[in-house]
Amino acid sequence: MKRKRNLYIIISAITLLFSLAGVGKERARVYAANEAVQESTSSEKESLQIIPAKRLAKAGYIFRLTNDAVLFPNFTSPQGEPYSKKVVKKLIAQKVRFKVTEYGTAKTAIAAHIVDKSGKNQGWVSLDSNNIYNINVKKKALKPLVKAEMKVMDLFDEKGKQVALKQMPQVEKDVKKLHGKNKKIGETSVKQLRKWLDDQGIDGAYKEIPTLLFGL
Repeated sequence: MKRKRNLYIIISAITLLFSLAGVGKERARVYAANEAVQESTSSEKESLQIIPAKRLAKAGYIFRLTNDAVLFPNFTSPQGEPYSKKVVKKLIAQKVRFKVTEYGTAKTAIAAHIVDKSGKNQGWVSLDSNNIYNINVKKKALKPLVKAEMKVMDLFDEKGKQVALKQMPQVEKDVKKLHGKNKKIGETSVKQLRKWLDDQGIDGAYKEIPTLLFGL
């Protein structure tokens, strides 16, 4: 089960609808049993907000859909039907690259808007499931760094900031082994990870998830 990276997600109606499309039956049963899904449609519409994802947008077209991705045409409440699996699988097979342009929030549910270079392929993916990934995580040279940074985030979720910080020397050690463009990516990611650690507990901290790890 994917960790929510401390997004402080409270199950709401839109969270349920996003999640049931992309998670297992066991997890779906837990969501369905939660009384919080009784939020009214009008209340959800009032809570919908679109926030620019400036840092991620600036990073460009570096994201792809995962094999299990669920992509919605619009960010609405209640969430409508997703694109067909046939459409999504075609985008996956063609290795279409996307950039993240905006965040969508409803209560405390969070989604991301993605669009390709042509502008013809776009949609919304929930950040509560593995739907997109940064293409750089597939680079062999960057895999040790990705693993170390993910461990920092896991430790924060499980044991708190002080324990997570003890893993940072390993992260920095992995960055020192990198060269050229990979080193620049690594150095940027470490700075973003430190910002993420510092901002936990602050409203909107999800926006500080390192670009390299976004979607994982």
